[in-house]
Amino acid sequence: WCRAEAFCAHLARRAVRIMTVTGPTAPTSFLMSTLVVNNHSPGHGDFSCCQSGHELNGRRIPCDKVYLRGVMTSLVTACVEHAWRTGEADRARYILCSSEKYLAGLPAAHDAEAAPADLDSFRAALRLHSPADRRRGSACCSPR
Repeated sequence: WCRAEAFCAHLARRAVRIMTVTGPTAPTSFLMSTLVVNNHSPGHGDFSCCQSGHELNGRRIPCDKVYLRGVMTSLVTACVEHAWRTGEADRARYILCSSEKYLAGLPAAHDAEAAPADLDSFRAALRLHSPADRRRGSACCSPR
């Protein structure tokens, strides 16, 4: 869950600094950078439910990764929508293009989250105009 908290800070609207301590006797701590966050997807963390074989006191328990997928998907969607609304097209595109990496290791929810299937769908998701539009005089990108 520490990785999920780091991603929340990474995608926050304001700068949030995260200090990480690696254990109770750790001699040093460090501030987590965007590079560290981008290379440590929450889905690739060690979940106690998985370590216990999804069993607690003899009963089956669900995997936390299923719940985390919904939280992470909602977070990414909200960040992208906010970026488009506030005119931060580059940020919206960056988050959209990084979302597969952010959700890596988490079980797929449904096909609605699938990446665009073709170039036109990809351009539409990123709000980019096609080369034909540019020949007709449109700007490359559309903030809306």
